[in-house]
Amino acid sequence: NAIYGEFFTENPPARSAVQVAALPKNGAVEIEAISLTKNN
Repeated sequence: NAIYGEFFTENPPARSAVQVAALPKNGAVEIEAISLTKNN
């Protein structure tokens, strides 16, 4: 958190951290994404 706070001093992006013993279907990685679209 300290390094994150130093890098993002204003308006830090959202983030998440999840720890699990295993992913479904023997998955090796979990990817999470947030996107922003511009409405006309």
